[in-house]
Formats: sequence, C-alpha cells, structure tokens
Amino acid sequence: MQHERLHIEDLSGAHEGHRVLCLKGPLLISNLFEFQSTVRANTTSFLILDLTQVPYVDSAGVGALVGAYVTHDKGRRLALVGVTERVRNTMQVTHVEQFFQFYETAQAAQDAHEPSADLSKEPGESSAREAHGPGRQSSHSLVGTLVKSWGDTHSPQQVTS
Repeated sequence: MQHERLHIEDLSGAHEGHRVLCLKGPLLISNLFEFQSTVRANTTSFLILDLTQVPYVDSAGVGALVGAYVTHDKGRRLALVGVTERVRNTMQVTHVEQFFQFYETAQAAQDAHEPSADLSKEPGESSAREAHGPGRQSSHSLVGTLVKSWGDTHSPQQVTS
C-alpha cells in the first residue's frame, strides 16, 4: 500500500479561542499520528476540522475523529466542515456521525459559535452533545469502545459511560 500523505494547515479562527485545522489528503492509519498529536495538544475552546480536501478515511481515520470528539467533549467544542459525501457515508456506516456538528464552511461554523452567541449555554456544556437533538440517546459506550480499539491513551473517566 502506498503511503498517502496528510497535510495539516493550522489557521487561527476568526474569533479568539477558535482554531481551524485544514486537512489535505486521506485520513488513514498510515498518516494520522501527526493529526492525533495536533488535536490532543489543542487548547482552544473551539476546534474546527476542515475536511473539504479529505477524499476518504479508513477505520483508523474514523477512530481519530472520534478521538478528537472525546478530547473536546469536556467543555470545549469541535466542528467538522466541508465533509465530503464519501467521508460522511463512512461516518454513517460506523454510527459515529451523531457525535459531530457539521457545517459547510469554517466561516459558517465560526459564525454559529461566536462568543456572544454562546452566552445562553451553561458553563461546560458541550456543543457536540447538542447535535444529538431531543430524544437521541448519547452512545458513550460506543465511543469508549471505538476509542479503546483505536489505541487512545485517554484516561478511563473520559471513555466510560
């Protein structure tokens, strides 16, 4: 199998505390370690992953995205933008789509999460949870299973139900 490179462009967001990572190339087991390190090291309150130029992901790539969700589920927010139909279908098949908020563009995600727009939220409330919608059940056991199989090193309290 040919090693396909993933390029990560790190941009400041339009608002303070926002960060945009533009990924270029497929997100695969052979190239996701830099992505994982970058996401884990992120300290901003709102991380936007621009997947416009990600043509496909493998199961490890899905696991890396779930890992990003878990990392940002404790009072910080995560959004995916520009997700291609192929990547979205992969997320649907693996039943992880429900954990994410999707936007067409990074600007749309930032506009939806302007600091003044978030005043109605309780401290520590996660936007990713809001994507579940009323009546939808959180599937932390699924996330825990996916993260454990992915080989994540997060503490147990972050992956248990």
